[in-house]
Amino acid sequence: MTNLPARPDLPPLLLSRGFLSQDQLDEAKKRGAEGPKFAEVVIGLGMITEDQIHFAVSGETGLPYLHLSADMVDRDLARRFSGGALVKHGVVPLFEDAEELSVAMVDPWDQAAHEMLGRVSSKPLNVSIAAKGNVSEILRAILGRQSAEAEATAVAVEDGTGIALVYQQLLGAAAEGARQIHFDSDPEGLRVRFRVGSRLLSKATLPAMMALSVFTRLRVLAGVDPFDLGEYLKPGVRSQLGGKDVEMTFSYTPTAGGGSAVIRIDPVASGAGSRSAEEILGDAALAARIVADLGRAGQLVGLGAPRGIPECAGLGTALLGAAAAAGLKVVTLQTASATGVLELPASNRPFADRLASALALAPDVIHLAPNPDDLSAALEASVAGPCILIELGYRRAADVVAQMFSTGESRRALVAATAGTAVAVRAVAQLCESCRTPVDTTEKRQLLGHLEELHASALAEGGWFEAPGCDACKGTGHAGRLLLAERLVITPRARAALREGRLADAVRLADRDCAEIAWVTSGRIGLEELS
Repeated sequence: MTNLPARPDLPPLLLSRGFLSQDQLDEAKKRGAEGPKFAEVVIGLGMITEDQIHFAVSGETGLPYLHLSADMVDRDLARRFSGGALVKHGVVPLFEDAEELSVAMVDPWDQAAHEMLGRVSSKPLNVSIAAKGNVSEILRAILGRQSAEAEATAVAVEDGTGIALVYQQLLGAAAEGARQIHFDSDPEGLRVRFRVGSRLLSKATLPAMMALSVFTRLRVLAGVDPFDLGEYLKPGVRSQLGGKDVEMTFSYTPTAGGGSAVIRIDPVASGAGSRSAEEILGDAALAARIVADLGRAGQLVGLGAPRGIPECAGLGTALLGAAAAAGLKVVTLQTASATGVLELPASNRPFADRLASALALAPDVIHLAPNPDDLSAALEASVAGPCILIELGYRRAADVVAQMFSTGESRRALVAATAGTAVAVRAVAQLCESCRTPVDTTEKRQLLGHLEELHASALAEGGWFEAPGCDACKGTGHAGRLLLAERLVITPRARAALREGRLADAVRLADRDCAEIAWVTSGRIGLEELS
């Protein structure tokens, strides 16, 4: 804080200067006039005016007491500061020269106000005192609507009704097991909805006048400046709801009709829970290679993880969590309950607008599962810097590449420039160890002629197995399922083929990282499981 004279003790100061009598001080003390509330109480009781207090403080400290007019203010200077912060702290920036920043303050000893000013200007402060009403009048004149909104927010911060409404919804969400609370305002009202499972349930429509109080309380809970009315995303807010530890993510987006806020509620893990990428893939080295792929800026990574296969459920979320644990800043446009991952909630905003909001957060990785019509926007986003992880529902890496390539001839060069890795996982049948037997040499030679060159050359020196069925496998020849992962890394030669529109050649020229041949020759899976 700029060097200032010590804050004077008001009761003895006002008594010594004849502004208050001892009887008045005694009466004020009975009414609770102590500490920071002393001035407010004695002014409210009509014992003294704000002007008289400021005159006394000015005379004691030597700080000038000014009556401000709009022509005393450098408006360009004032616009460098948050209007909400100026209203909140009762500060008017007057002018700045090479040596100092001159300001008028309702409370010259407000440390938070000094810190706010210091974030914009590092120059020492030349402080004057100004009355609260005078400061509000000047800020309204120079800030206009921004000042009015900030003054309304100042009231909303203390609004008990807004506080009660927000906590009521939080407790209701905990009781119903909701993972998200949505607040959407428009001129018709403030809609409240809970996301329970995959359903978004309407819970209440509150009067439109409650929106400011509710949104302000959400900013306070999130730990962001309640006077900053812009978009925000604040993860990692720990609390307790319904007796359980939770971690909440708060977000807010201004809309044409008002605003949209979402609270995402995640239970705090107690040790057991979601599987890691290493556990899902069954291969720690492969999981590490995929996470390393996500750390390459400006790359497009396609992930094929078909729905309906329990073995690969949660792989996308697990990879995001591993990337965040590796120090990458990860943002998702989907629902992904992974520690350290920022989730931009689903909304009615166009995909391109939501993607722009994600890019504005300057992440290392953006995760999304776009519709085919949105793939072009996703491709262009990778050019902006982050790695884009696109989750698709394909079983083979070649199909993932084909889907990325499907955006049209005009996007061919963009795909070729950004495509980095394609990963796909699929469930395969494990052969029964009790009845599996090697395929004889004659049959092997016959079948090799029908295999793709890639597989035929790899299997020519080895063999494979069949399992006709036995009592142990109840005649199926199988002993459960395994998850097989395939990773294609786009090489320079594959990239050149993509530029020329030769998709099949691009897939053939990519570096293929897959254990399927080793699994076939070792008898874990049958030949029919080759991709």
